[in-house]
Amino acid sequence: MLSMQDIVKLQKYARENNLKIVIYLKKSRYRIQISNFIHALDPEGKVTEWSRAFGSQTPSDVLQSHGISRVEIRYSDGSTKNLSPKDLKSLVKALP
Repeated sequence: MLSMQDIVKLQKYARENNLKIVIYLKKSRYRIQISNFIHALDPEGKVTEWSRAFGSQTPSDVLQSHGISRVEIRYSDGSTKNLSPKDLKSLVKALP
């Protein structure tokens, strides 16, 4: 899975490229959004309190315990791109 260091790399990438990376989880109805900040999203896609969604778990703990089902990259022009968990790991490896 992704470590906290990998998540910070993704956050830096998202901030520099003005993107939102939304991670859908296998065992939770909540999602993680990585952009300028790391947020929890409710099932309707609205930002919610992290503690309500995941308790005291860190983002890397959430990913490890819930698993990633798919990833969606939302660009500033409104377009989206879907990635598999393997594609996300490849993206993280390619980042400096």
